[in-house]
Amino acid sequence: MTAAPRDITSTGTTPMTARTMTMVRTFHAPRAAVWAAWTEAQQLRAWWGPHHFTNAEVSVDLRVGGSQWIDMRGPDGTSYPLASTYREIEPQERLVLLNRVMEDDAGVALFEVQTTVTFAEERGRTSVSVFEEVLNARSGAEQHLAGMEAGMDQSLERLAAHLGSIVLAVPDDEPILWMSRIFDAPRALVWQALTDPKHAVHWWGQAAAKNVVFEMDSRVGGKWRVHQQYPDGQVFRFRGEVREFEPPCRIVQTFGMEGMFEDKIIVETATLTDIGNGRTLYKVVSRFESFEDRAGMIMSGMSYGAQEMLGRLAEYLDTL
Repeated sequence: MTAAPRDITSTGTTPMTARTMTMVRTFHAPRAAVWAAWTEAQQLRAWWGPHHFTNAEVSVDLRVGGSQWIDMRGPDGTSYPLASTYREIEPQERLVLLNRVMEDDAGVALFEVQTTVTFAEERGRTSVSVFEEVLNARSGAEQHLAGMEAGMDQSLERLAAHLGSIVLAVPDDEPILWMSRIFDAPRALVWQALTDPKHAVHWWGQAAAKNVVFEMDSRVGGKWRVHQQYPDGQVFRFRGEVREFEPPCRIVQTFGMEGMFEDKIIVETATLTDIGNGRTLYKVVSRFESFEDRAGMIMSGMSYGAQEMLGRLAEYLDTL
């Protein structure tokens, strides 16, 4: 994610510096489904906005010059209206909207942002790139602009939950990747399913394989190992060691795979966040020794495996 300062014209009394923002996220869903989630009113209503926010009313007139209206409400009931105009539409490829945020009774917006969203599909996954540019702002917009990046990030996490997908992000500036998934289960229950071997054995790995060895010592210094055997007899062996353990919100451990990543140090930091209404945000940041190691992990198909495994976890949580 990048932010580049740029001088803009402020319609208020306080000079402001605005910024552009680029955010790229990958979803395990076909492009047609992701496009529909961005362009259909009922779907937008289900996922738009930060965690804890709701949308009282959403309308969409999907044509160049047409309008989009979202009446977003904060946890305390405060309204944050968003009135948008479609400037460009390339079906399933590109949207450009001019957003007028928090208009007053005279129809003057607190600030205006142009948002460009592009959609690219590869092997059943869809990468969504969001580019936002603040065009003008009035005095008092500063706190809202400061939260714009976090708000979009959380919106895309909610979009993933709506699509039944993980979210995958690959930053350009450091050899990490992170993924997240929202579960419809309280944090304590998700933590138990993640760290108790009697639960984890039921969802860990791919459904086509059998866990013939499953050991998990959930404490600092504890080791874990899993051997998965496929119907053709092939066995994949995984292992790691717990470095930090903070129930029920954080665990840091290493990850290794025999024959592929056993000589590499991959450190995974998993966090669980209560986002209200009995839901939990699960996020894992994997740090690699090099960009090449990260590319190798991505090429191995890890996101497809993670999508299946966390889907199995979601199903298992429903049984508890």
